[in-house]
Amino acid sequence: MKNLLTVNADSGATDESLEGVRFEYSDDGGNTWHTIGTDYELIDGIYGITWDSSGLRLDKEYSLRVVAQDFAGNETPGSSYHNCKIEEGLNYIFDNFNDQNISFNDFCGNWGELNGEGIVATFSTTIAYGTTGASLKIDYSLPETGSYTGIWESLFGHSDYPEYCLNFNDLYGSLEEGEKDFDLIIFWVRGSGLTNNQHIIKLELKDNRPKGERYSYTAYKYISIDDKNTEWTPIVLDADVTNSKFWSYNQYPPDPTKMKEMVFVIESAYNGTSGSFYIDNILFVDEDDSPFILNAHSDDEFLEFIDKRTFKYFLD
Repeated sequence: MKNLLTVNADSGATDESLEGVRFEYSDDGGNTWHTIGTDYELIDGIYGITWDSSGLRLDKEYSLRVVAQDFAGNETPGSSYHNCKIEEGLNYIFDNFNDQNISFNDFCGNWGELNGEGIVATFSTTIAYGTTGASLKIDYSLPETGSYTGIWESLFGHSDYPEYCLNFNDLYGSLEEGEKDFDLIIFWVRGSGLTNNQHIIKLELKDNRPKGERYSYTAYKYISIDDKNTEWTPIVLDADVTNSKFWSYNQYPPDPTKMKEMVFVIESAYNGTSGSFYIDNILFVDEDDSPFILNAHSDDEFLEFIDKRTFKYFLD
């Protein structure tokens, strides 16, 4: 993915000693800097470079800076900008909880509580990933040994209609040229800040088989949330549910072309008797594709794009 970086500074016309402006990034908070490229065009005081960020992780935050260099070899670093995220690939919002309700979109259906007596799911507008919106707050209680609770969300359409399911490998089928698939599942978590406990969550992905058969065809991954950590932390999962090096299975992997359910399970075997944590901004990411940029396409291409998406909407 290529990103354009620009900065305003003195031009060669006002500073004859200036040779160029080098752009750098750091992935360790500014301890080590890596060169992105140098702009030697000193005409108008606007310097830019194209940053090919392919291969850098979407879940990490990076620091950026520019360094002015003169013909004598002297260098002057500018201010550093930290906590920069790479907007790479296509991000499909599964659920960001901002509407504080059951949210139906292209990928999310209804949702509910698992063993509802032991869990309360509410929406927090005071604690959310980002500057606005809401997050999902989970309060759980596991008073008995061997008990469990959690929440589930339907993938694509209502849970009562298993024929409506999500194809992780080819989202739009023949309606889109080139397959649009999911490479990553990313969401953000944080603790309540009230205890030193770890919340151990079992994330399950299931296909659309009859409910009596889904248990056997379940992929799962355990994740940990540090309750004392009140900073939002990304959880990055491989969206390839057939990857046995990443996922574990109750018995068999689910069918990635017919995915129906995502479940967050909290088990007494790995957790305290009660606790609270937050989840926000659940995304599916297609790393090797790019958004549809209106200005880069003709009117006919734009109308064709709208026509396909509108047709897909009515099919849903």
